[in-house]
Amino acid sequence: MRLGTLVLVGYAAEDAAMRLLLETLDADRDRFRDLKDIYAIEKVTIDSASLWKAKGIKPIEFLDYDAIYGTLTEWARYAMDPAGYRKARIQAILTGNASGRSEP
Repeated sequence: MRLGTLVLVGYAAEDAAMRLLLETLDADRDRFRDLKDIYAIEKVTIDSASLWKAKGIKPIEFLDYDAIYGTLTEWARYAMDPAGYRKARIQAILTGNASGRSEP
């Protein structure tokens, strides 16, 4: 948590495992002031953002599962090869292929 950023995907703020993890992280925040922020990706509901914020987590909410799956796929492509991803995106922009993927 001091070197990387934690992004929670697929958990609800009230999950038992989440409560245990967050209690542990809260104790660490008292000892280590340089811990990075924690984010949670969750489908938007009436109270989802407030539940995460109450636990000190920054919510990233989405409306549609297809959109979040596409975003996570792009994020994974970037994470596996940042330089290659940037090169492919620049190439796509220059050639007018906005998706960045090769045409069939």
